[in-house]
Amino acid sequence: MGVASLPPAATADQDVTDAEIHARASAIVEAALDSVPARLILLHAAAMLKATLAHGQPYPIAALEEFLADHSAATMDLLRDARELDGETPSPERKS
Repeated sequence: MGVASLPPAATADQDVTDAEIHARASAIVEAALDSVPARLILLHAAAMLKATLAHGQPYPIAALEEFLADHSAATMDLLRDARELDGETPSPERKS
């Protein structure tokens, strides 16, 4: 896995902007793109993070379902944005 050049991290008590979050996430993803093991590690880490966050909630299964729904919606938004930037026409495709 390549070494990413990450923007500086905010301290725990600082608010971060959506642009800062996206920039840091992009750097992490770019570092993993060319390596199958690195991609698998990053996907596994994301799953671990969601499970760990849900585990600390009063209703962990419901919390995980909410995290997954939010993450799925955000992922679809990112894909749609990327396709629009590529000049592709959004399609109503849906895999059953």
